[in-house]
Amino acid sequence: MNSLIDDKNWVRIGNRKVKVYISNGNLVIENNSDKKGVILYKKPFRKTHDEVKCEFYGSVVNGESPVLKIVGETMTTMQSIMFNSTAFINFNIPRLYFFAIQIAADSKAIIHNVSFSRSDSYIDDKLDSFQNDILVLSPSYPSDENKYLSGFVHSRIREYKNNGVNVDVAVVYESYTNSCRYTFEDVLVSRITYAELRILLGKKKYSKILIHFFDNHFFDVLEGCDVSNAEIYIWVHGPETLYWDYPYFTTNYFSELNEITEKQKQEFKANDLIINKINDMPNVTFVFVSNWIKQRSEELINIKFKNYEVIPNVIDVDLFDYQEKNHDQMRRVFMLRRYDDISKYAVDISVKTILELSKRKCFDELVFNIYGKGDAFDRLFKPIKHLDNVHFFKSFYSHKEIAELHKENGIALFPTRYDAQGVSMCEAGSSGLLIVSSDNDAIKEFIPYRDGNIIETEDYKQYADFIESIIYDRELFKKITLDTRNKIVDLCSYESTVGREIKLIKSNIEKKSYSKDYAPEGNPVLSIIIPSYNVANYITHTLQSIIEGNNNASKLEIIVVNDGSKDSTVEVVKSYIDKVVGDSSIVRIIDKENGGHGSTINVGIKEAHGKYLRIIDGDDWVNTYDLEKLIDILENETSDIVLTDYCEDIYVNNTVSLKKRRLYDFMTIGEQYSFDAVYAEYGFGEWGPVMATANIKLERLREAGFKLSEKSFYVDMEFNAFYLPSIDTISYYDLDIYRYYIGRIQQSTNIKTFSKSDDQHRKVILNILDFTNKANMSQEKKDYVYEKIISPMLSTQYGYLLRSSQLKKLNSFSREVKKMMPDGAYSEFLKDRAVMRAKGTAKNAANKAIFNKYTYKIATSRAFSTGVGRKLRNYAFDYISKKR
Repeated sequence: MNSLIDDKNWVRIGNRKVKVYISNGNLVIENNSDKKGVILYKKPFRKTHDEVKCEFYGSVVNGESPVLKIVGETMTTMQSIMFNSTAFINFNIPRLYFFAIQIAADSKAIIHNVSFSRSDSYIDDKLDSFQNDILVLSPSYPSDENKYLSGFVHSRIREYKNNGVNVDVAVVYESYTNSCRYTFEDVLVSRITYAELRILLGKKKYSKILIHFFDNHFFDVLEGCDVSNAEIYIWVHGPETLYWDYPYFTTNYFSELNEITEKQKQEFKANDLIINKINDMPNVTFVFVSNWIKQRSEELINIKFKNYEVIPNVIDVDLFDYQEKNHDQMRRVFMLRRYDDISKYAVDISVKTILELSKRKCFDELVFNIYGKGDAFDRLFKPIKHLDNVHFFKSFYSHKEIAELHKENGIALFPTRYDAQGVSMCEAGSSGLLIVSSDNDAIKEFIPYRDGNIIETEDYKQYADFIESIIYDRELFKKITLDTRNKIVDLCSYESTVGREIKLIKSNIEKKSYSKDYAPEGNPVLSIIIPSYNVANYITHTLQSIIEGNNNASKLEIIVVNDGSKDSTVEVVKSYIDKVVGDSSIVRIIDKENGGHGSTINVGIKEAHGKYLRIIDGDDWVNTYDLEKLIDILENETSDIVLTDYCEDIYVNNTVSLKKRRLYDFMTIGEQYSFDAVYAEYGFGEWGPVMATANIKLERLREAGFKLSEKSFYVDMEFNAFYLPSIDTISYYDLDIYRYYIGRIQQSTNIKTFSKSDDQHRKVILNILDFTNKANMSQEKKDYVYEKIISPMLSTQYGYLLRSSQLKKLNSFSREVKKMMPDGAYSEFLKDRAVMRAKGTAKNAANKAIFNKYTYKIATSRAFSTGVGRKLRNYAFDYISKKR
């Protein structure tokens, strides 16, 4: 472990009022200025490994928390690490880097530990904090850097914990650049990427998963994992299902209502499909924070929710205790809002109301206290800043501070154009403030509206009329505030909210499953071969996606070929067969010694009985609905190959997406073509028929009589070539079937794996060339193999050998290829832009290495025009010169 606690290497950069020193073995940083400051650990470090664990702990004496930064040699921040956290970093940074600590203005911090060490078991280190049976997911959570972010989620977690419900908390959001874990008020929080969430749900089976602010990224993760035995609760706070109302909660002040763009319409339609899919999942319960959200969502999406609860956000009615207002307090008007440029908050209506009251005799008796911050604050309040009895408090406040502010005020002015509950409004109503708000269904669900305090949104004169009258009617004031308090206690107190949630979580959803008879119907239409090696964490989901919810499952034959797995793959498959398909023969498992991916396909083709055959790897999955449609098509289809589309299920770093690959748009759906004619006339696109898209007649595969290489990666490319002599006709259907999971460390697409298996890749290329030269097939098919199979593989092989500077190996391989590949095809390959780019990259890298990579970057960086940059440059130059 490398500790950075010392007094020799930390130096101040720029701000002279920043002090750094050692006290009692701790690093102390003081910033006594009104500007942020930076200290730099002047000794640079060389990158020696890709993954590190970094610890950054201490205490804040005053002000804000410091931030640890990892910066490159150009002073560009590569990673930021939160205070009081253990961060796990994939070091995608230059070979030379520095550590710096940023300290906010008027702040002092004591650093107990700032250190980093190599993480040899990167994923295990990150995920070992997940120990409970219940998982909570949210895109945000409070921390030392922002104590109020999604505080209502944290309030729930604390109450769960107090009632014996222990949960794992995972904060997952696409913009996070590193993973970390930290403790906030005795709650352990893990910030992870979507890719890591996918790995977590593959490794650990939770009994319950609780999700706040659900979006399509969370859906993509859940759809790609086996969560069938988990009870899933999805809290709906508003935007998750109200997206068709997007203009109402995004339009700026003093602007025409936003229109939904065509792109957004397509996104929202896709969201509709997702919500409908989730609604059909028997293990999912929606939790709406208001009846209005549920009803409005059903109108917008045209759906009826099946499993749901309505549980509002909790209001701490003890903290926000009812206080009867005296004469002076009744005349104090309270406003607490976000003053961002979003017109749904209706701050302009409040301003118009105050201006209207300023024209009336009662105005001198009133005091207006306006609390909060936002980027539109000055613009919104400009018309009333000159008024003496309007006071501004431009700050955010804790719950305890807000409760104290409530005691000083009597009327809470909360007009709104669009709201789902109005938590701040309910807190004020609980404290005994008289709520003056707008006539919409969400507000009226929580605030009594029979006494005139709920007003048509834009009618600012009526707001003024009501305020003018109520300050003289003490009895009505008291009646409205007591009624409001009682209703909020009834709907939003602990017993009515978190208490109900805890009961819901502790209870068990009645187990439901698809009632389906999976007994086979005659000869199978489609045989699905599932090559499986160490896929215990994935295979159940693969089988579920093929079978469950598929009304044509009985027309399938599913052959799981276990390739000598060292994990529990066999036991998992047998357990699934026992629980789901019983004695039915649509699923069977063949357990064999390890022979590689090719050997499993060889066995599968020999054992299959279907009209058509396709291959689905044991860590991939399918679109159940489109697979069901495909089986109907295959029953009557006569083509040798039937093609469909597929998606890349991408989970790399924090990238999460289903990227649809459409390879055959030039083909008319359902039309039968000659393979040779398709290639000659259209040429195919990037690829031709690939394993993820192809359904091939079993008799044609057997006629081809091939055997794929064993104990080798990349045999899918052999498969794509070896069956060509026996096929002729080909058709395409616009169905999105296969989900190719890109994210497993062991995959052959992974660059580290490729570096260990490039010899296998080379041998497969030579095997395909040898086969093509000897095969009895048309010239069109041979040209297709050279262009669409061999050339892309050569580009990959040449590019790797160039980048890794294995020039002798490259020259030897080039001679082999040139002997086996026709001159014309080889010449076309050499023109390939990918190869030329790879050569250019290698040449540039070589030139930079001669000049010295680090000196080149430092000397040409604009960042060093600043004083900070110059100082860092000097440290870097000193370091480099000593190493030469």
